[in-house]
Amino acid sequence: MVTNQFGRHGAPSHAAHSAAGRPSAGRAAGHAPSAADGQRLTTIHAGQGARITTRENASEAADAARANAQRRFAKRHSSPQLTAVANGARRDGGSHASHAAEGPERTGKNILKVVLLAIGVLLVLALLVRLVTGLLTGGQESDQQQAARPDAEPTQAEQIANEQQQVEVSVGESVTFQGQSFSISQDGGTYSVTRDGAVVFNLEGTPTGLVLYNGSLVVPENRDGGWDVVSYMIADGSVPAYVMGADGNAAGGSGDIQSATLDGSALKVTDSTGATTSVALG
Repeated sequence: MVTNQFGRHGAPSHAAHSAAGRPSAGRAAGHAPSAADGQRLTTIHAGQGARITTRENASEAADAARANAQRRFAKRHSSPQLTAVANGARRDGGSHASHAAEGPERTGKNILKVVLLAIGVLLVLALLVRLVTGLLTGGQESDQQQAARPDAEPTQAEQIANEQQQVEVSVGESVTFQGQSFSISQDGGTYSVTRDGAVVFNLEGTPTGLVLYNGSLVVPENRDGGWDVVSYMIADGSVPAYVMGADGNAAGGSGDIQSATLDGSALKVTDSTGATTSVALG
């Protein structure tokens, strides 16, 4: 029986198939292998250029590959920052490349810009503070300068503060309270208390004087053989009323009033009968 390269049953053997499908080194080079080829093979020792990647040096190989990629990218682009990254990768083997890409380099020029910007901000803040302080203190200084002038006229607030709160005048004269002038006027047979010429309220009797007492107007008046005292608090919406005595009745007496003067917190009234009555005002 004849045996061919496919074996006895015509099936190719594993050795024959491998030999047929994979050319030898000599055939791939275009010539048949010879003993001289074996003599040209030499052994590569440590440090001669070949290195096998293992688990121990895998990170170093990755850093080197990353650095090579950055250098290639930097050659294609002209960015100074990328060039600096590539140069750093070339010097350090890629170990510091990531740090160089984190931000711009801190050069003396950049630091000078930051310092000048900070100085400008401080100057603006100082000007704002000075402006606000000047606005706040300007009015106070004007008031102080005006008060320091010997010929300066008093302000309205000063006039009100300096007003006397207990004043008594005769009919026809006036008293001043908070810049307003009060007096007694007569229209025919009717007497009225006026404020700056305008009637505030009318009186039923004949007044003998006008008294200002702590923000109130007090008017003693004669009425039908007797006398009484009218009081009016100077305020919007206020109405005149009779001054009440200790017995709960309107304070007054017989005869006509001869004199009415302030005596502390009371009005001392002397009438034509010779009696003197002290009317409490507060």
